[in-house]
Amino acid sequence: MIFATVRAKLPAMTTRDQRHLLALLLLAAAGAALAHDPPRPGPADPAPPPTILEGEVGGLKYLEVVPGHVAPEGRLPMLVAIHGLGSHPRHFLRAFQGLREPVRLILPQGPTPHRNGFSWFPLARADAGADLGPMEAGIRASAARIARLLATLVPARPTVGKPIVTGFSQGGMLSFALALHHPEVVGLAIPVAGFLPPGLLPGTRPAGARIPPIVALHGQADRRIKIDWVRAGVADLARAGIPVTLYEYPRVGHQLHGQMVQELFARIGVGLAEAAGDGER
Repeated sequence: MIFATVRAKLPAMTTRDQRHLLALLLLAAAGAALAHDPPRPGPADPAPPPTILEGEVGGLKYLEVVPGHVAPEGRLPMLVAIHGLGSHPRHFLRAFQGLREPVRLILPQGPTPHRNGFSWFPLARADAGADLGPMEAGIRASAARIARLLATLVPARPTVGKPIVTGFSQGGMLSFALALHHPEVVGLAIPVAGFLPPGLLPGTRPAGARIPPIVALHGQADRRIKIDWVRAGVADLARAGIPVTLYEYPRVGHQLHGQMVQELFARIGVGLAEAAGDGER
């Protein structure tokens, strides 16, 4: 209506007045549009970076990672992530960047340098007739060191429930060992691409011990740690009355596959919820 009235009067106006009037009308129209369509808010401020601390207990080095919005001395559940052969804590930390639950993440470092990272124990194939003695002894020793680390950190930090322990490859093997041989410091174990040699498997459920649940994740195409070894060990544990579950992934080799990560994070979430419930009682 306004623009129709203006068009009727434009012939009687000078060219300069016409331009001036049109400019005013355009400014008014832009203001009206802004009034009905307010500017959208900008992107949210990024989350503060995590706090990363270095520590050492009994000669075992570790990283401690706390979410940026939580004070390092804040009360948190504890997640222990054990790297594999040739890796190191800062590299393994990347696997947990997508984890949304607030946790105190403890990443211990293997004691022996290996290539660009570290190793936890000497390796050996688990084929029939192989000498697994040195590997079994190394697993026992490293599991005991990590157990001492947790026995020190848990009372020193405000911790919700017992720690959840996970790890890849050698770290998965140590996750099994910690759950079975040091159940007092573990609330849940999630071994990924790991197994436990027969000499470390209990024939029966240890008397008087509460063995934490074990949820194993393993690729069926794994050529380094064969799925048959894992199936045999899990069957032995189940016969001994130990709470154990095995999730298998077709066409997945010796890797931390995306499907595994999804299941790992889901199981961590369940474990954290249970830990929070235990802490409230």
